[in-house]
Amino acid sequence: MPVRTEIAVRPYDDKDGPRLLDIFHDAVHRGAAGEYSEEQRRAWAPENMDLAAFTAALTTQQTWVAEIDGTVVGFSDLAPNGYVNMMFAHPDYQGQGIATTLLSQVEQAATTQGMQRLITEASVTARPFFEKRGFMLTAEQWVPLRGQTLTNFLMEKWLTR
Repeated sequence: MPVRTEIAVRPYDDKDGPRLLDIFHDAVHRGAAGEYSEEQRRAWAPENMDLAAFTAALTTQQTWVAEIDGTVVGFSDLAPNGYVNMMFAHPDYQGQGIATTLLSQVEQAATTQGMQRLITEASVTARPFFEKRGFMLTAEQWVPLRGQTLTNFLMEKWLTR
């Protein structure tokens, strides 16, 4: 595992698309291997994912990229309604504070924009991360996707009360 120095967070740039797709794919196939079957992971992140569609989704909301020593190692996003759709760190860098740093960026942006809460649909893998950071379980969900059913958890965090 590479040794972390400092995590830098910056806004998404169009040139990041291919690397973020690779991170997403690796995070699903390697990082979530203990909680989802191979068939479920192939449905979630197929080998032939459309890069244009993936990057189009990243540009419809605020997206941030995490780097360590100039290497892109993770990313997250925030929709105008407070929805966090993606929060992924490359499996080789997991456990080094990347997602925590990205979530801090997301929370800061949401607060600055006057949002009162964040919402996410956390995977089985990500649920403990979000719970540890104050997200509360709203509902367990079973999502049909490409012939498979994936379990995830609708969660929310109130930023102001």
